[in-house]
Amino acid sequence: MQDSTFSTRARIVLLAPALAVFCAFWLLPLVALLQASAVPDAFSAYREVLTNARYLHSLLATVALSLAVTAATLVLSTVAGLFLARRELPDVVLIDLMLPDIDGFSVCEILRSQPSTSKVPIIVVSALDGEYVRSRGIKAGVVCCFKKPVDMKVLGESIRSNYELRQESVRLELAEDDRRRK
Repeated sequence: MQDSTFSTRARIVLLAPALAVFCAFWLLPLVALLQASAVPDAFSAYREVLTNARYLHSLLATVALSLAVTAATLVLSTVAGLFLARRELPDVVLIDLMLPDIDGFSVCEILRSQPSTSKVPIIVVSALDGEYVRSRGIKAGVVCCFKKPVDMKVLGESIRSNYELRQESVRLELAEDDRRRK
């Protein structure tokens, strides 16, 4: 498996947006609320925020914007994940079935339909269970299916064994290709 650790500079660059969101939407409002609660009649400030139409409209607009950004992020992350799976050729894919914009079985079918990812082992971890999940998983090419909550030791062993099987399969394919060329 590839080492996916980041340098300190890369971590800072990746965490900067999260820190900005944390400060803007949690830290600064908390400071403002603490300042407001320092006055003798603190509950009147809270009541004003909750009952004033201007504040309420602003709060609802912020929540709607947050939901839209979250939905867009989830859609983009699914597309990016599929792109990376095709391009980077993962050793093992670990996926949940309950994704927000596409179900996990569809992702499995997409991965199986691509020549570059058709033989990559897919392990499912999901809250879903039952005969439907097992039969649809078999049709979608899933090698293992775990129900949440998962025993992490068993999951780790499954990932490791499927990784080793995949590496052996790749080694045998390369050896076969070498024999054909000779």
